[in-house]
Amino acid sequence: MNATAFYTTYDDFQVQRTEFIDGVAVFGLNNVGELETQGVELESLALLSENVSLSLNASYVDSSANDYDGAACWPGQTEAEGCVARLQDVDGGKLPISPEWKYTAMLNYTVPFDSMPFNGFANVIYTWQDDVIFTINQDPSLTQDSYGVANLRLGLNDKDERYRLTFFVNNIFDETYASSKANLGNVFFPGPVIGQALTRNAQRYAGVQARYNF
Repeated sequence: MNATAFYTTYDDFQVQRTEFIDGVAVFGLNNVGELETQGVELESLALLSENVSLSLNASYVDSSANDYDGAACWPGQTEAEGCVARLQDVDGGKLPISPEWKYTAMLNYTVPFDSMPFNGFANVIYTWQDDVIFTINQDPSLTQDSYGVANLRLGLNDKDERYRLTFFVNNIFDETYASSKANLGNVFFPGPVIGQALTRNAQRYAGVQARYNF
């Protein structure tokens, strides 16, 4: 088992700022006094038998923007929600795309075929992550709930490591999640309209991979 603790700060970090003035998007740069990240990462590997192994990885990350009192308000933010003269104070706000908790478990199984020039293998990988926010201005509409994704691999591996044939199914349970989101309100549409990016990994898909080493 390996364990790593870390603490990092970035001073005078610059981020893009978007303000909406009379319905027009105005872009600029803001200076964040300090970004802070700290946490712990754990890695472990266990041999359950001669042909079966299990690895478990976990991380905890506490990230925040400190000394940032000039952030642009999100579309539709009110004065009661902290928006004054199109600016807000997000001191202590969470950093974008930084899950607090994340876990990965992987089970590997090697199937020996003594009389054949290859062995079989199977592995299952499950990854879970905590909820995230996609923007440093803390827009509550630009978040992704926690989710987990499972992938399956079955295949044959040449004993001389010349070739490998893999059949796979990714995102077995067809878990849909966004890799990014943007608030398009006041830019392209009136009112709050949320756009999101869904990658291929955000849906179930299967295939075959072949590899040959010359």
